Amino acid sequence: MSAPHILRTGVAVIALACAAALIGSGIVTAPAPATKPPDAGPRARALVAAAPRASRILKQTRYADVDGDGRLDLVGIYRVGAAHNQSTGLLERRWQVKVTTATGNVAWSPLIRSPLPGHRWWGSANLDGSRGKELLFVTGTEDFLRFLVLHWDAGALRFEKAPAGPRGPKRLDKTWDAATETFRSGYRLFTYRGERYVNMWQATCPNHPGSCTVRVMRSVWRHGSWQPVSAPQPTKVPRAEILARRPLGALVIHR
Repeated sequence: MSAPHILRTGVAVIALACAAALIGSGIVTAPAPATKPPDAGPRARALVAAAPRASRILKQTRYADVDGDGRLDLVGIYRVGAAHNQSTGLLERRWQVKVTTATGNVAWSPLIRSPLPGHRWWGSANLDGSRGKELLFVTGTEDFLRFLVLHWDAGALRFEKAPAGPRGPKRLDKTWDAATETFRSGYRLFTYRGERYVNMWQATCPNHPGSCTVRVMRSVWRHGSWQPVSAPQPTKVPRAEILARRPLGALVIHR
């Protein structure tokens, strides 16, 4: 072995020995082995998965007393992108609503999905009789008016489930439907003895002038939801009166 090679080997051995001595003395610490980041838990993972990945873009602002304290709250309507619905193949626009109360509390709605262009804000209304106004958004306008209702619930924005109809609960119970063409249907809201009621009605009308057969399911707002209470007997109503009915009857909607 040549002299230079022996010299280099000796220097390397001395360097390793010095490093070991320093680590042992605590002056220099050895690097910790690589570890996985701690798991935040299934709840945190679910929140991350549910959060929209696209950036929110503010499209419109409105004012309404959402939390029921008598003061106007700021309602922001945000676009959150779009994606194709795997079941229908339609392009769905996605929206979210942000409410900032007069006291500074902030709440975001669940995603609102609709194939319609634009956010289709319908307005705010005192729908169920509880404190604060509900927020209404149209999501379909073919042979029917389809809409969603956002309700303030203990500091959170939630979808208000639609009341049952004469044919029983709906499959998509968060969606409210009012038929406007061949089969007419809608909602008529009223207050009786301090409680809020809704008649979900469906009419079968002849193709010629005459009377329509109207079936009704009546529900009352109790414990934070619409509870069915009765199904009155079918009645005959003039066709002209049915055609003049509005989807939510005489309910005042603030645009």
